[in-house]
Order: sequence, then C-alpha cells, then structure tokens
Amino acid sequence: MLKLDGKSLASLRETKLKDELANLLKTKKRSPCLTIFQVGDNPASTVYVSKKVQACQRIGILPQLIKMPRSIEENDLIDKIVSFNRNPDVDGIIVQLPLPKNFDTFKILNHVSPEKDVDCLTSLNLGRLFAGRPFFFPCTPSACLLLVDLAYWVASTNKYIPDPPRKDLSGKTVVVVGRSTLVGKPVSLMLIDRNATVIVCHSRSACINSYLELADIVIFATGCPHFFSSKILKENCIVIDVGISKKEDGRLVGDLKIESSQLLAYTPVPGGVGPLTVQCLLENVFAAFKRNVEKTSSY
Repeated sequence: MLKLDGKSLASLRETKLKDELANLLKTKKRSPCLTIFQVGDNPASTVYVSKKVQACQRIGILPQLIKMPRSIEENDLIDKIVSFNRNPDVDGIIVQLPLPKNFDTFKILNHVSPEKDVDCLTSLNLGRLFAGRPFFFPCTPSACLLLVDLAYWVASTNKYIPDPPRKDLSGKTVVVVGRSTLVGKPVSLMLIDRNATVIVCHSRSACINSYLELADIVIFATGCPHFFSSKILKENCIVIDVGISKKEDGRLVGDLKIESSQLLAYTPVPGGVGPLTVQCLLENVFAAFKRNVEKTSSY
C-alpha cells in the first residue's frame, strides 16, 4: 500500500517551475505578482497565507499581502480588489477565506477579475470549468488529480517524477464524498472530463458505504475526522483525503482512518493534498503571468 507523498511531488514541481520562470525572466522586465487580501487575524488563515507567501518567494513570484482590519467595510474591500484588477503588474489575486460572517463572500469573490482569479472561485471561472474552457483549474481539485496520476505511476515504476502521466480514467468508478464549491463540485467535473464514472455523496446521501464499496478511487472532502474506515473499501482502491481536522489531542487527521492494507494508495494528512494545493496555486499564477506579458507585448 503506497503512502503518497504530496510534499515530495510539490517539491519536484516547484523546482521545475522555478527553472521555467528563471528562463522566462531572462526576457521579461518584471516578475510575476500575486496579491493576497486578508481580512482580520484568523489564526488558521494567517498560517495558510504565510505558506503561500513563502512558496512564492522560493520560486521568484512577488507576493503582495494586503492585510485589512476586520472592521473594514465590505464596499471598501471591493474597491481595493477592483483597483488591483486594473493594475497590469498584478497577475493573480486571491481573497483568503473565510471572510468575516457579516461579509457577502459570493459578492466579494465575484469582484475579482476572472483572468486574475487564480483560485478559480468566481462564478465566471466556475462556469467556464463547467463548459470545459477554464482560465484556471481550481487548486485543490488539481492537486487531487495529480495525486491520482502519481498513484498509478508510482505503483508501476516506484519512482516520483514532477509530471506523472495523465491517467485516462475510462471504466473507473470514482466516489466523491463532499459537494462543496471548493472541492466536491469542481473535482467531479474534472473527473468526468477524464472519462471517469462519478458518484457524488454528501451529508444527505443514504447508504454511503454501499457506494464506497464500488469505488476504484475515492476523494474524501468532508472535514469529519476519521469518519470513514479503510476496511469498507475494495482492494486496490486509491484514496485522496482532502479533509483535515484537529482532534482533541491536537493531531491533524483526515476523513479516512487507515485500518487495513488492501488499498493501492492513499494520501496522508498532513503531507498529502495540502502542499500540492499551494503548488497548483503557484502554477496558476505563472500561467496568468505568461498570458499577461504576452498580451502586453502584442500591443
């Protein structure tokens, strides 16, 4: 049973991206720029933002953190976002979630320019994903599919490479547990585009275990600590565990509890999907930068 090391794959892809960016910057006048808006001082958000900033700095992307007090008015935040939309030297914009409860998150996210929406959270980009023409692929779902590809590759070669071959999932049954806009819904669309047969389960689904027993691949994204046991999954199943929760003893755990060894591969928590999600964000910023500078140079 393979324990998929998302951190190692992210590191390999980071090195490759760093080299690609260094080569591109030989002919460009500026570095890529990612602007991050953070409202308030949510401790978890501060940790996540710090990881994104550090990852940007490692490869040569300029991180621009705009921290605002929780007392900021919603319209003032929107005005700030719009002003950065207009800045040609800003390639990517993200709004760190969660926002304060009194904020209209949907409204605020949809003021980010779709061409700078590197988190792929605007309605337009999600709609383009549905149509098969996205500006960007969402970061966590992209990480999930990379880890599926890695599982099949490592199972046959026992080697890690930055770009494991894209696996055609024809004939594979994939069960996605969770229907969030961040993970469950977009990853289901991306799996369908890979020719998988996709079943989506959620908190109102009956007899979830009966679907899990059929799965060749499972993507857990509920945030319910150790809610599911590996014992119910069939032999050679691949599990991508997006869920992350803190237990009473302070340990971070995923949705899956490993209680058997028949799986082909699984992702640990932490160290599985998380590091690769940050890497996919950097790759989206790089893609936005290339598109931006090519558009500018064509004028």
